[in-house]
Amino acid sequence: MVKDTQTGRWGLSVSLKVAIPKLAATIRSPLLLAAIAVLMAACQHGPLKSNKEIVTPKGPVRILVMPADVTLYEMTTGGLSEPQAAWTKRGKVNVDRALKKVMADNKSKAVFYREPNPDDPNATRQIQVIALQDAVARTILQANYSRRNLGLKEELDYSLGKHAQALVPRGGADYAVFVTLKDSFSSAGRQAAKFMAALIGVRMQNAIQAGLASLVDLRTGEVIWFNVYAKGIGDLREPSGAIDAVKTLLAEFPLWPNTQDEF
Repeated sequence: MVKDTQTGRWGLSVSLKVAIPKLAATIRSPLLLAAIAVLMAACQHGPLKSNKEIVTPKGPVRILVMPADVTLYEMTTGGLSEPQAAWTKRGKVNVDRALKKVMADNKSKAVFYREPNPDDPNATRQIQVIALQDAVARTILQANYSRRNLGLKEELDYSLGKHAQALVPRGGADYAVFVTLKDSFSSAGRQAAKFMAALIGVRMQNAIQAGLASLVDLRTGEVIWFNVYAKGIGDLREPSGAIDAVKTLLAEFPLWPNTQDEF
């Protein structure tokens, strides 16, 4: 992480081509499940906000909704989290549909991201910005939700820089929301092992669902809102479970039409 000498905000140094894909792989792994659960164990930390005032254009705010990063896992008897392709495919469809429904229910002017043609000169930049956002989100998670740092920072002070403008679609957008959701389920063998362990007073880790959401100002690249949750119930394989998860993540979203004045 480096600090911008002009703005004082923290961001990642952008030698994007080499560093970012490796950093992004960390947040797109089963480690996120364990990380969020551990980091939130001490306390339920609410959403973080920047001290930046939202400057809205005339008319509704245009929100670019990025495709959700969704992965579903099965926990083995030994406690390993193994990605399940079929579950993940179903979960991603459910979450993307849930995002559309929740945005519509809240009467938001949402624009849904479309992956550019590989021949588009902006395609590589967009991939790099998405990876950069993943890395920044993981940094926020560690810096603001860990037991050691919990409560030390009440405001966000992170930025993707002007690189975020590469995501702005032709029709325009003011902000982008990124959603990451991970879900895990115990295998039959693990459920049996947990039952046996309980008989002798040993507690085994439960399967959990975890997620994070990040809101970025596309004009400046500033992260202006960030939320995290972890819980032991829920099922992204079911449409209703995906809607519950998205509603939980975006319950205090600052860009709903009736909350903008309160931000």
